[in-house]
Amino acid sequence: MLTPMKKFLSKYWKACLSLAFGVAVFLFWRYGYYYALSYQEQFQLFLFDSGYFMERLAQPGGLARYLGEFVVQFYNSSTDCHSICGFATLDLFKFSTKNEE
Repeated sequence: MLTPMKKFLSKYWKACLSLAFGVAVFLFWRYGYYYALSYQEQFQLFLFDSGYFMERLAQPGGLARYLGEFVVQFYNSSTDCHSICGFATLDLFKFSTKNEE
């Protein structure tokens, strides 16, 4: 007979693994390599300007670059940037394992 914890883990093991992976990524960026994100942010300039937006859209992949620069501006705030990196990695992990089901 299975205990309640074993039942829970056998049913939701993928979600638990994904959550543990997301927490591990957050902790890595928060405590293990925190200075790398602040270093990247100081070389980035993002403008809330229509001319800047149109200049980015005129290039191939410009919307992705514009959105990436928007996200990088939050790297100066430590908890925000570590959460963003954790959630982005978790989404990538979930997207890559979705086809295995």
